[in-house]
This record gives sequence, C-alpha cells and structure tokens, in this order.
Amino acid sequence: MNEAKYEDDESFWYYADGSGNIYAGEFKTIKGKKYAFKDDGRMIDGLHFIYANNARIYDESNVYLGTYEGLIVNDDDDSAHPFDEEDAFLESAIWYERNGYKSYYFGGGDDGAMRTNKTTVEIDGENHNFYFEKSGSNKGAGITGEKDDKLYMSGMLLKADSDDKYQVIVEQTTYAKDAGTNNIYKSTVYAKMDTDDFFNTVLQARDVDDETKSTSFGSVTTKKNKDLAEAYNLPDGKDTVNTDTRVNGVGIVTKYYLVNTSGKIIDSNTKSKDGNDYYIVTSKSKVLSAFMLRTNSLYD
Repeated sequence: MNEAKYEDDESFWYYADGSGNIYAGEFKTIKGKKYAFKDDGRMIDGLHFIYANNARIYDESNVYLGTYEGLIVNDDDDSAHPFDEEDAFLESAIWYERNGYKSYYFGGGDDGAMRTNKTTVEIDGENHNFYFEKSGSNKGAGITGEKDDKLYMSGMLLKADSDDKYQVIVEQTTYAKDAGTNNIYKSTVYAKMDTDDFFNTVLQARDVDDETKSTSFGSVTTKKNKDLAEAYNLPDGKDTVNTDTRVNGVGIVTKYYLVNTSGKIIDSNTKSKDGNDYYIVTSKSKVLSAFMLRTNSLYD
C-alpha cells in the first residue's frame, strides 16, 4: 500500500467494506464514528490540516482551477508549513486557512475517531484548548472566528499567557475577486500581536510632561496620572483603530481585540492592566479603543 512506510517497518490501520474495497481519500462514518483515510487508504490519527473533497483550487493569481477529488493531508512536521508547536501552528494556520485547508483532530495512537466540540489537543508536550464544529458540512473542522465570546484560529483558542494577563488579537479579513467568476469571496484569519508591536505600528506615542505627569490626546489632557511613564493613542485625525482598505469591494479589513488568560474577549468600557503595567482601554463593541498608558505604579 505504501512501499516507503513498509520499508521503514511502519504499520497503519485501513478499513475495507464487505466486498474488500479499501476506503481511501475520504471521510467515512463507521459504527457511529467518523474517520478519515488518506488517498492511499491509511487511517488518520492526531492533528492534521486537510484539504477536503471538492475543495476549490486557485492558482497564485486567484484564478479558479477546479475542484480536487480526495484528501490532501498535511502532517505537523510538514517542511513548508509545520505546526508542531504553538507559534508554528498559529503562523502556519494562516496559510492553511487561506488556501482551503481546515484543521481536524482524530485522537491519538490507534484511535482515529474524529473529535468535535471542545477538545484538549497536545502540541509539543503542552495541552491546548480547541473547538471543532459539532455538526453540518464542516463537522470536525476547527473553527476560525468567535464562539461564546472567545476567538479561535483553526480551532485553537487564542488566549493570553498568565504572565502577560492580556493579549492583543488582530483579525484580518481579505476580500478578493475570483478572476474566473468575478465573484468576491472573503477569508478571515487571526493572529496574536505583541503589545510593543501594536503601539509601535498602530498607535502614536504621546509626550509626557515630566512635572505634571500628564499628556495630551488631541485637545484632551489626561488628569491625575501618577508616575505616568508612557502613553499611546490613535494618530491625530483617526477615530478608530480598525482599518478598511476596500475599493470596489476588494481589499482588507483589520480589527483588533483584547483577550484575557481564559480567552474571553474584553467587551466592556474599561481599563485592563497587563503584565508590563500597560493600561489598555477597550469599548463595549469588543474592539480596542487604542488608548494605552504605562505607569510605574498607579493610574487614576
């Protein structure tokens, strides 16, 4: 069935129907559980990104080429897009999502049964919280988006480390035109963003008065900022941290969120102090208000 694996003395599970036909290149429900089989018939176990049956294929210029009949299965040590540790998973997941792949988890070892709903997945010796679709045509696929006030990327929960306390999440939705049909389609991905990167690339640093420890944001001067060290806000003339570059429906929409150590989106008009003593202001709309202060001790 697979000469290279045979020569390496590796063994795999296969499944044949009553006539001896091997299942291959498909998802299959067997005795109430759903499994997946590679194009050579091997049963899949563990975490994988899969390009599913009838997935639409595009070339590098976004020209529609047709559909693929079968399953393209990528393992976690794929040389081009590995996902064998957390940072690699989140980075590679962006490429996979944009190219029609979805993440799936089939248990460990000889299990092979597709997992759905909330599931713990071990990556590089550490447990991570995942959420996989429970039903529908995408049953078993890791969700990308918001679920129960939490954000997921290819199934992985996006949350802050305990030391950081809070994590900035950037959402990027790309609207592109299919050159073959002229239809506009969109794809959304999420990524963690370092706090320093956020205020250095998105915000504008504000001067802090050494004597009064106050700073001005346009026409507004902060009050009673004790031991204020740094301050950042939107560039002058902007009223939102979000951006929309679409022209005639084509472009990129970018939004920013703040999540805590449980992954919950901070969706109240409040100040949240992270592990580096930055106070990050959020609004009730769940997106960042783009107002950051760093103090040595106290912010009033």
